[in-house]
Amino acid sequence: MVDAALELGGSNLIPGVSFKVPLSAFTAEDVINAVPSLNGNMIELVRHSHEELLKESIRTGRHFLVDDLLKKIAEVGPSLDMKAITITPAKSRTERLSRISYIGEPFDWKSALKPGAFINIDCKGLLVSDLRIIAAAVSRDIQRLAQSRAIPFVVLSIDEFHLVAPAHEDTVALQVLRELARIGRHLRIGLILTTQSPQDVDRSILKRLLTRFLHAIEPDQLDALRGVFSDASHDLVQQLPKLPQGVCILTGAYETVKHATVIEVRRRTTTHGGATPNIWADLEREGWVGKRPLKGVKKET
Repeated sequence: MVDAALELGGSNLIPGVSFKVPLSAFTAEDVINAVPSLNGNMIELVRHSHEELLKESIRTGRHFLVDDLLKKIAEVGPSLDMKAITITPAKSRTERLSRISYIGEPFDWKSALKPGAFINIDCKGLLVSDLRIIAAAVSRDIQRLAQSRAIPFVVLSIDEFHLVAPAHEDTVALQVLRELARIGRHLRIGLILTTQSPQDVDRSILKRLLTRFLHAIEPDQLDALRGVFSDASHDLVQQLPKLPQGVCILTGAYETVKHATVIEVRRRTTTHGGATPNIWADLEREGWVGKRPLKGVKKET
């Protein structure tokens, strides 16, 4: 999407370089999940401290950062009858958040998200844990701006979303994506989630998506899609594994798609950054024999 964003007149943002997210974009659970070494009373201390800051942030509209959370932990600890043996390690472990390059002063989404804007967040090279934190924080920021009517209608699209909202695993992005899948349209937030592994996706999110484009998929993935085929016939569903490129089955809730149907998606006009490399050309450049038709290959005895 990097080249496509530029060709469409948009821009690319790199986490930690061209934009950061504040700690106030996280929920208490997000923070606790991002600092897995917390345990026992430390969890309650960090949760209480973050919730206090979040209430103040919602009331005043001001964001807060890691240093603010550390100060709040030191302030709140004694009032919760917690001793230094709990407060000190809670602070030191929470301080690890400041080493994450993309946590910092918030990006001005309100100014960036003007009608017609196209923004691609380039996350290549990041760990899955980083992807989840970024997805959670950006989604929270957009959700809060939408709730206050500070931004126009916006579409949030996440590719390979089974990585950030996996099945049978609680991640930092899971709660906010469940909320957006359930009530996002009421906030004027569109949600596009793409995956080639539906069996690895959180089921509650998958079933709440009202419009579905089902492209060719491996036969062992069909069971994971039960409940989203709508009125697609059994014969039509069985064709899924062999659908040609660019063809898909369109299904959805009755309000959006009255009946399942097969459609052909037009060829994209922008550069496809994920195209399959030409390995034959690579081999020829290195002096290897190029691609040859089978009829030109002599049968060895």
